[in-house]
Amino acid sequence: MQDLNRFPHPNAPDQLINWKPGRVLSYRTDDSGWSDELTNLHEIEANGGQHPVDLASRHLAVKAMLQNAQKLIGPPLALEVGCSSGFLLRDLFAAGSFRIIGSDFIAGPLKKIASQFPKIPILQFDLTKCPLADSSIDQVVALNVLEHIEQDELALRQIFRILKPGGFCYLEVPADPKCFDAYDEVLMHFRRYTIQDLVQKAKSAGFNVIYKTHLGFFPFPVFWLIKKWSRWNPPLKSEREKKVRQQIRNSKSSLILKTMVRVEIFLGQWITFPFGIRAIVHLEKPFSRI
Repeated sequence: MQDLNRFPHPNAPDQLINWKPGRVLSYRTDDSGWSDELTNLHEIEANGGQHPVDLASRHLAVKAMLQNAQKLIGPPLALEVGCSSGFLLRDLFAAGSFRIIGSDFIAGPLKKIASQFPKIPILQFDLTKCPLADSSIDQVVALNVLEHIEQDELALRQIFRILKPGGFCYLEVPADPKCFDAYDEVLMHFRRYTIQDLVQKAKSAGFNVIYKTHLGFFPFPVFWLIKKWSRWNPPLKSEREKKVRQQIRNSKSSLILKTMVRVEIFLGQWITFPFGIRAIVHLEKPFSRI
């Protein structure tokens, strides 16, 4: 059986020549919109990536990437930007159809991932200064990453640059700027997005949009009310992280939320959703820009 995750391989970016199994290949980074503390917060309060919305998020991403793989020649080289604790990397590895590279801005979680998946190259870099070569990647996936990057349009142009013509990008971001509140500030978000704004930025970077939709359509009305209450009655700065932890903890075990998300995934096979908690776009780099 072919080991799809053994590197280097003939189509690997030149940068991976310096990578050693089980190690993190690091490039210079500056200040970040993320931290080791936030990674730990998510791991603890979301039960190791088992929050219903996070599970649905990864399910949809893997499904889209597997569909993309069928359109590409040979096992595609897939890059996850913002792999954090490695939950999506684990799912992609289990799918067995990709050569995978994991990357993030923060070094701490990457060392743990590198030890767990020694055959997967793990890179630390700033996406706005991405070190990977032009047209070297078949697929890029970034779940809840762009909102942490102040220069998000530059980040999109870098993703476009490293993708091969005909390559794919799958993006998910927090939706609805009117819902921006203390929760987003604690999570170091620069913004929340409208789907129209995300699509326009993607098109400006050069992408074609394959489809756009939302995740969290059914629970959104309750989510909206909670966000509005938080904006009208913002918690004290000293209480904000505590409130965020409580919100994550309360929602992760909600049977109603789990049911809503399952129904949404089922219906999403045939329809797209006009609003929701998170916005999703599926993009393609055209073969030529005429």
